[in-house]
Amino acid sequence: MKSISISITENAENPNKDYIIDDDLFKYIVGITAMEYQYINFVWICNSDYNRIQFLKRARLYQKRVSRTKPVTIHNTVRIVNRFPDKSLKKFCIKNKIELEAEFDNAVALLNVLTNVKASYKIDVITVLDTYKADLIKIYDLVKEHCFSLKFKQNFIYSRQFNQSESEEYLVKLKQLFDYWIKDKNGVFIKPFADHIRSAYQIAAGKECINSSCLGKTLNIDSNGRIYLCSQSKNDKYNFGNFKNFSLVSEIFQSEIFTKLVEDMIEMRKKCIANCRCFKFCQGGCCTCVNTYGMCKTYCEIIKSLDKYISDTMHDIVANNKTLNDFNPVLLKIVKEIISYNPASLAIKDEIYSNRE
Repeated sequence: MKSISISITENAENPNKDYIIDDDLFKYIVGITAMEYQYINFVWICNSDYNRIQFLKRARLYQKRVSRTKPVTIHNTVRIVNRFPDKSLKKFCIKNKIELEAEFDNAVALLNVLTNVKASYKIDVITVLDTYKADLIKIYDLVKEHCFSLKFKQNFIYSRQFNQSESEEYLVKLKQLFDYWIKDKNGVFIKPFADHIRSAYQIAAGKECINSSCLGKTLNIDSNGRIYLCSQSKNDKYNFGNFKNFSLVSEIFQSEIFTKLVEDMIEMRKKCIANCRCFKFCQGGCCTCVNTYGMCKTYCEIIKSLDKYISDTMHDIVANNKTLNDFNPVLLKIVKEIISYNPASLAIKDEIYSNRE
């Protein structure tokens, strides 16, 4: 099934208008994309507090109309930035089977919201853990209370210089968080820890932007129709033009700018593929960050060190524990997933399956 993820960022210039993107432009995007793809994931990025329910209702009606005439499945995710959504939006998303998540620009913003949140419901959270000074265990404990899962990104490392002691302190905190997480019997899902564990047993990591090449699979469109690689790459270097000027999505991926981007990434990743066992996990890093700042030695060292630590820890756990009852239930689910992909990967699979969740 040919699929694509299209994130659409609301119009920051008119935060109180009743739309995320112009209705006619959105209809054009859906119509054109449905000509080439059988699965479309729309991610609606909302930066303001203004309620977008009326727009989302119109968008869903049009998507259903298209789905009745073309062999396409359309999925929607609403991503609220630096805050928790209000209850009316949560209720609307549940009723309409729209995924809802909150994304935070930095650890401070996440910590502030989690400390003061009054919401009685839980959602998935994505955040940038952007400082080696962050109290990761405190953040995790608050996440457990208010969130289904935590996905954290380390792409910020590309844009700043860590000295040796800062890098070491950041890595120590990640290891401490992992140790705390695996022994937490009330733990929630944390990405990328889960993918490091999968990687340790040669199982492909989940294909999301923090550990998967996005080239040819994702696009970001702002409210004016300008096209970028993703919501993090809004600069002239990654401006592929205006969607209104294309008659097919494939034309975007055949453009001179996009072709050059792919060629550059292939060249930069050749060394990674040849020399690094972690390539299967990180895919050479974030495309936007690599092309903006170059390959980052600090990022590579942190990823490789954390991957080795998690791999060694997991092999030790599996070798010395007949059951996983003393560990995070999430860990048991991941191990069972590994066994289902590769039954020979774990010698104690019979004992693992005898556990009761």
